[in-house]
Amino acid sequence: MITQYQRRRCITKYFFLLVFITLIHIVLLLTIFQAVLHVGCPKARISQVTVQPLHLNFSSPPSQTTKLASLLTLHNPTLGSFRLENGSLAFLYKQETEIGVGFINGVRVKPRSINTLKVITALNSRSVTKQDLGSFRDDIDSGLLPLTAHLKLDGEIQLVKFVRRKVAVESNCIMLVNLVLRDIQSFKCQ
Repeated sequence: MITQYQRRRCITKYFFLLVFITLIHIVLLLTIFQAVLHVGCPKARISQVTVQPLHLNFSSPPSQTTKLASLLTLHNPTLGSFRLENGSLAFLYKQETEIGVGFINGVRVKPRSINTLKVITALNSRSVTKQDLGSFRDDIDSGLLPLTAHLKLDGEIQLVKFVRRKVAVESNCIMLVNLVLRDIQSFKCQ
């Protein structure tokens, strides 16, 4: 015959066993959820840059303008779609003076796919500082303009309807623009 004490003891054992098994299931489900729905970071790079003709403006102060057409490649290796909220492609002279900016907005990249974007940026010498103006004119006269391209993209990845993560993608490229041949001579991205 089972006493009241033994019955209570048996019920508490089963209760703790049930709690233990439930905790193990929760831990396993969370690890599977993290492994399958791991949020990687999209990759962005500048794949091609073409140079349009240089225009000289002899007004006061004189300035040089040109346009660069850049082809960006966005690769989304994650299982969720990547929505780009803000993005910019800035061209810098001597890695500090911004001479042109192109803005990118409202782009969506599907899961595990690649998108290409064309960004046209107008470069203008008006923002070159007085200290760098002499070397800038020498570079223009030689036909070779060293530039740094800084690409910054801010957006979010939506995995399922309720899982959203903010991500930021940055890329820096160093290039040597040949203004005479209207081509990029050397191009190296980090």
